[in-house]
Amino acid sequence: MSTIASLEYLRENMPHNIDMIEVILRGRSAILHIECEGVVLREETSGAYMITAENELSFNALVRYIDSPGIIATHESFYIDKLIERYNLRLEMTCRQAVWPKNKKPPEITGVENIQLLTEEHLEEVNRNYSVKVGKKYLEGRIAAGELYGAFIDNTLVGFIGLHEEGSIGILEVLKDYRRQGVAQDLIAHIINVQHAQGHIPYGQFSVENTASMALLEKTGFILSGEDELIYWLSNAKSTGAFYGD
Repeated sequence: MSTIASLEYLRENMPHNIDMIEVILRGRSAILHIECEGVVLREETSGAYMITAENELSFNALVRYIDSPGIIATHESFYIDKLIERYNLRLEMTCRQAVWPKNKKPPEITGVENIQLLTEEHLEEVNRNYSVKVGKKYLEGRIAAGELYGAFIDNTLVGFIGLHEEGSIGILEVLKDYRRQGVAQDLIAHIINVQHAQGHIPYGQFSVENTASMALLEKTGFILSGEDELIYWLSNAKSTGAFYGD
């Protein structure tokens, strides 16, 4: 399928489609099919399918290319029930997207001086302190991929941030005793700088219920997708932990 045509279509609404755009640009996608009003692809690291379709006709043409999915990220709500019924899925999370403006200078780190890649020796501590129970296997994979960073004060791990398998910024946690001290902002600034240096457009996703993350990302300088421009993550109801790769 045409990469150029897919990108042209998706860039018509970059904040809403940044996940699919970056998966293509990072060379981690198989574009399965493109219609004049929709695209479906598979992210090769996680195996997640991503689909956007403007209408029923486009959806029917695109859904034929989804085969035995474990995870699907959908960009519209009108076909969620059809996907759930067709593939025995469940709705895991509803998100908005945040994208760093392409020509905007990355933010400076103002407080935490020591932010570094985490290693296997930090796995137990990260797994113990991360409030979202994604499973040790998932976190181990993020560390092995070199995509999980920790903030240290006096050699003590005080927080961490990373990239999910499909490339979005996440896995953000600051330990209780170090919150409201600018650690989260510095972690976000660090990973924005890393992504920018690698030629990527930094982006993240946050649950519509997570108003604290929304406020933090806006404060940092991210552009948010519209309130009605949502991403719906579905996973295979038969595969416990499939959403995070367990």
